[in-house]
Amino acid sequence: MDSTGRATSTDPPEALSLATLIGTGNQRECWQHPLDPSLCIKVSRAGQSADLLENALELHYLQHLNTRKLTSQHLPKIHQPVATSKGHGIVVELIRGRDGQAAQTLERMLHSGAISQLEALGLITEMLHWLHKNGVIWNDVNLCNVVVAHTCAGRPYLVIVDGLGGRRYDLRYRLRCKFKFLERWTARRKINQHFPKILAYLGLSDAPPAGSKAASAALPRGATVHH
Repeated sequence: MDSTGRATSTDPPEALSLATLIGTGNQRECWQHPLDPSLCIKVSRAGQSADLLENALELHYLQHLNTRKLTSQHLPKIHQPVATSKGHGIVVELIRGRDGQAAQTLERMLHSGAISQLEALGLITEMLHWLHKNGVIWNDVNLCNVVVAHTCAGRPYLVIVDGLGGRRYDLRYRLRCKFKFLERWTARRKINQHFPKILAYLGLSDAPPAGSKAASAALPRGATVHH
């Protein structure tokens, strides 16, 4: 700040004032970016200081995918960390639904009847194919961690808004990011482990038994279900 009280280029940026809450998870909150309606800001909930690590991990893994030159409709665009009135946050693309509002989670759309179980399974299978093909790790599989977006033609698809990468910035995580073959192996192993869980989330009790030809057909090519 100069002698007149005006800000200078050397002044630290002011914290953004967050006023519009979009959604709340177990550990983090998602707020509308006050200066750009196409963006949102993820911050830790009050008393959840450990989630600063979760923000850092999400930022790191999405930036890592950028260095791999991986872009997809299934991934939100990541921007930068920012100081806010709620603490440190990360700026992420805000995925919107056809009504212009923040896109709803797959879980909510299932519960409301806006999408059927079989439609949801089709969307998830499409997304898993992409993750499997490109070796992208979806670590925290939960229907609350994906939202339903639509193409310009109105075709639905899923975007993963949480749970990518890992839970800890430990040696295993760093090795996966360093060695592409290890990252691919981990991504495929996660798909194999979690596909039965996805069926359970969808309530598809009459789904074909794991390991059957019908169940294997729903998985990405080369993936198998492990019990």
